[in-house]
Amino acid sequence: MLVALGLGSPPGAAAADKGKPAGREAVLKLLAASERAPNEQELRALGPDTDRQLIAIASDGKVEPKMRARAVAALAFAPSSASRAHLTKLVAEAGAAKDATDLLLVRRAAVALGLTRLASAARLLRARLDVEEDARVRGHLSRQLRVVEDSLSEGPGTATNTAR
Repeated sequence: MLVALGLGSPPGAAAADKGKPAGREAVLKLLAASERAPNEQELRALGPDTDRQLIAIASDGKVEPKMRARAVAALAFAPSSASRAHLTKLVAEAGAAKDATDLLLVRRAAVALGLTRLASAARLLRARLDVEEDARVRGHLSRQLRVVEDSLSEGPGTATNTAR
């Protein structure tokens, strides 16, 4: 609660102070701390390599599906080439989704990719929108696609989130 009020440090802040790479257990603890995905500040507080830990957790079939989904969603706030590549791969391979967990991960990746506001995100979001059957997810994808397209139409000097 102190973290939510801005009065305390998020879990793992001590690790970041020492420059120590994020450990899997610290990342799992952060993912379990809330129903929402961690934000950029919370992830940064864990230290370097948090993106790689999130990717490992998201890819681990032994991890609970909701934790894997939170890890995928959190990748939107872990700006790195590795996180973008993983999100892109998940969305691009959507046709290979075999079960409800795979579909959940693809859907979270599509929304997370939309939050990056990269030009490549618009193409992937549009492709996913064409095949998505869940009306609620289609709504999320449509909104994210509009946000990405709007940020791209503003041009490189005015879009607020294109450098992520």
